[in-house]
Amino acid sequence: MLVSFGRLVTVTNRERTAICKWCGTTFVAAGSRGRLPLYCKTSHRIRAYEQRKMAAALAEAEQRSPASARTDRRSGNDRSPVVGVTISEGAKAVRDLGTVAEQSAAVTTTKPSELRRSVEVLAEAIRQVLAATGLPEIAPAEVAKWSLVVPVSKALRDAEATVADSPRVARALHAARGQLLAAAAALADPQAHAEQAAAWGIPHLGIAVPGPDGLLPDGVFATAADGRYKNVLWASSGDPLDEAPLARIAGRPEGFRYRWQDARVWEQLAHDMIVVGCGWRSRQEWLPSALRGPAQAALARQLRQDLGSGDWALHAREIVRWLVRTRYVSVISSGPEADPLVGASTINPKSRQLRSPGARRR
Repeated sequence: MLVSFGRLVTVTNRERTAICKWCGTTFVAAGSRGRLPLYCKTSHRIRAYEQRKMAAALAEAEQRSPASARTDRRSGNDRSPVVGVTISEGAKAVRDLGTVAEQSAAVTTTKPSELRRSVEVLAEAIRQVLAATGLPEIAPAEVAKWSLVVPVSKALRDAEATVADSPRVARALHAARGQLLAAAAALADPQAHAEQAAAWGIPHLGIAVPGPDGLLPDGVFATAADGRYKNVLWASSGDPLDEAPLARIAGRPEGFRYRWQDARVWEQLAHDMIVVGCGWRSRQEWLPSALRGPAQAALARQLRQDLGSGDWALHAREIVRWLVRTRYVSVISSGPEADPLVGASTINPKSRQLRSPGARRR
């Protein structure tokens, strides 16, 4: 009891209790005011949300299925039964999966035998849905091919929408064509595409190069002393006598210099090398956002790691090779060569090659 201004004040601590909607346990709610919490733990709230989300998805899938099933019959003397998938079978399998999923989500045991049984039952219910709806269970050897179905289908849909909605917008049409060319390159070798995409965590379907310039230039990026500054030059034909500041070629403002003490210099350099080396000089405003963002940041880290603070020279094709290896771009040859990167080499004793991300310097 507390005494305040001559009066006796009684302080009473009231514990508020609630019942968890997930596990049914009675727990003490924190605080003395406000709405009672519905769950005793954050993990139980998350589990309940996941269960509601799954139930809603299953209910939506069931509503989309027609109420009556269609049956196909063969004509003629062939009376062999027709093996097919009916909508009713798919709807029933989805309902059964919903029941099994709810039961599996409610399992709180930690016994391996019971968890193993739950896994087996849930896996079998999922296989029943695949079989009833005509969806395949992909074999390991076919995964790479099937993984391209969604991105390639999206590229086709986006291209159709672009032609319909923006038939006179060159930038949109160029981007749509690039995605279709990248899809064609991925379909030509699905396994290689899947392996490299998985290795670097890059989404499917790299950006198609060359860009609007129509070719991958044959030239060298090289450092050169400019008074007390170190500049970067671009020799378009590999001839040291035919050099120009890279910043000017890449469209930087007059008087721009790469400030090597600035933390952003490698990203600026990566951006300019991508613009020139990948064929976007004529239409820099069309440079895809992925080449401005993730690819630019990754290349900047690699340049800083491999080139450092000394003098160096780097062939433009080496930039493209690195972007291909890391699956940011797909090369589409527009010339007589089967591979526009074959035969490209540096011509300077200071020349360097970019290693793959994560490779160590020997």
